[in-house]
Formats: sequence, C-alpha cells, structure tokens
Amino acid sequence: MIILLVLLKGFTLGCPKIVSLAPSVTETIEYLGKGECIIATTVYSKDSREKIGGLVDPDVEKIIRLKPDVVISSTLTPRDKIKALKGAGINVVVLRWDTLKDIEENIRVIGRILGVKDAEEKARLFRKALSSKDKIKGSALIFVGCKELIVAGKGTYLSDIFEIKGFKNLATRKGWYRINLEYIYNVKPDFIFTFCDLNIKLPEHIKVIRITSNRLLKPSPLVIYALGEIGRIRK
Repeated sequence: MIILLVLLKGFTLGCPKIVSLAPSVTETIEYLGKGECIIATTVYSKDSREKIGGLVDPDVEKIIRLKPDVVISSTLTPRDKIKALKGAGINVVVLRWDTLKDIEENIRVIGRILGVKDAEEKARLFRKALSSKDKIKGSALIFVGCKELIVAGKGTYLSDIFEIKGFKNLATRKGWYRINLEYIYNVKPDFIFTFCDLNIKLPEHIKVIRITSNRLLKPSPLVIYALGEIGRIRK
C-alpha cells in the first residue's frame, strides 16, 4: 500500500493517463471499466490507441513525450527500459502475470491505481467465474507452441485454468517449456489441448482439442469469457 501511495502522488485518482506495456494490462483496465484512461498500448493490443512498440522493445522516448501519469508493465519488459522510464521521472508499476492468483491480485492493484471503488468485488467475481462444479476428469497436456512442442507447465495461468476444470496437467515442470514426442508417449495423456496445429503422429487414444479462442492466450481477467470452450468438452 505504501508503494501505491507514493505512486499515486502527483495526479488525481479517477482517470490517470496510462501507458499499457502489455495486453494483459490493457484488458485488466478494460475489465475494470476504465479503458478510456489508456493513452497508448503495445502493438500486440489490437485497438486504435497510440502504439509505443512491443513488450520487450517499447519506445522509451515516445512514452516520455506522451507524459503519462503511470506506465504499467509486465515482467517481460527489460529492466533497462523500466530504469530509463523511471530515470525520466515516469511512475512505473511492474506486475507479474504468471498465475491466476497474479491476475486476481492485479485487478486489485490496478483498481487502486485507477480509484475503482468496486475493484475488490470485480476480483472476487473473477475468482467466482473460474470455479467449476462440473469437473471433467482426465489427464492433459496444453500446447502453446507446435513447431517446438512448447507446453504450459505448473505455475502458469493456463495450467491453473485446466486444473480447476478437473484436468491433471502432465507437464509437471514449472513455466513454459519444450517437450518431445517420446514424453507424450510416456505420460499417455487422455487429452491434448492445443492453440496451434500439431503435425505429429499421436497414440490413437489421445483426444486432441483445438482451442480457437485467443482470449485464453493472454493472462488477463477476460479469460473467463473463453471458459465455455473448455466446459463443452466431454471425455
């Protein structure tokens, strides 16, 4: 809380001018109903706002010229970029977006920055929307990259989502990492969920589910609007 009080010094709560350095930040602000406060986003946010480069290569000079009240970033933005912004007197908040808990807590943090009175309620609604009474039993692997076979491991928001739905994630290492075909044959998943086209020969018993919603690819509160795609699955 002390950090936020320092951060908020110098502008009025309600609608500070914000530069968003990640789509997850942009979508969280929109979830909180304060999208009009965003003056610029990265090229990965498909909107008509001013663009300031990418997550890892934002245009620092352009951001400084925009004179934002706050820049909100993810941990993907390099430290030297963050340091340069802070050195220019820009308020910068760096947030982690790894797990569902991170997303939920960031609703609260960004809500406090924006002075959103019902931010706590919106964080609770997010958590409630994720709860699943009708669980689907089975083991699974979740592919986010198909050329190099990249999976979502433990401690990722995607793993959290599928485990809430009842699946056992067989990618047991932490984070996003590469596996090989032999690993798939050894762990024998019931399901493979993939956001891309897997061009590999798999055991016949595995049910391959192609996820079409791009909302699940960004760690933001808007993932709740794509949960129905998982809910329709039955073994």
